[in-house]
Amino acid sequence: MFGRVALTLLLAIVLAVVAGSCARSAPQDEIAAICEDFAHLSDTVDLVATPPAGATVGEVRGATEKLDSTIHELERSGAVDDADADAMRAAQEHVLEALEGIGDDELVADLPIALLQPARDLGRFYGPFLERLGCGGSAPA
Repeated sequence: MFGRVALTLLLAIVLAVVAGSCARSAPQDEIAAICEDFAHLSDTVDLVATPPAGATVGEVRGATEKLDSTIHELERSGAVDDADADAMRAAQEHVLEALEGIGDDELVADLPIALLQPARDLGRFYGPFLERLGCGGSAPA
């Protein structure tokens, strides 16, 4: 009887330790997944923030929209500060608003520089955001 109680108690302690370590690693795993997503999107953010010569509005708009699912994950994550998630969403929305009403075939180079400021702002936000998450990213050029 005493052996069974001791074994039950030991099993309960082991389960509590395992559950505690899993709970601590879940936010880290979540952040690691977000960092990985954003690492894969680095070229996309570069395209938005500093479009290459010959880039069209449609390409920049499409790249900006491509960020949507990862930003959605930020918004759902308990591991990411709400202010950071909100700022990333706002940066994306500002780019899309700036491009609203402009045809997809228009060259970005032909747009007024002020119209491209939200895209540059998104690029400047990206690097420090990744650093705050601990991703080790750097801002697009």
